[in-house]
Amino acid sequence: MEAWLNDADPGLSATMIAVDKGLRRGERWLGCADKAAGLAERIACRVAGRRKTPPKATPVPPATPGEAAAGEGI
Repeated sequence: MEAWLNDADPGLSATMIAVDKGLRRGERWLGCADKAAGLAERIACRVAGRRKTPPKATPVPPATPGEAAAGEGI
């Protein structure tokens, strides 16, 4: 905000530099947070003795239009 208020250039070049710098800093923080979340997930799975991803469930076939109309699929 300070960069924008003090930027006298009509093209707002100083403001854009400040925005770019802030975005890069945010991307670095998000990258660190993503790595930390992945580490926490791996640790939790090891502690719980589970696999990283749960097994896939068997898909349930969709109800036919006749069953849905008769209320049999509910």
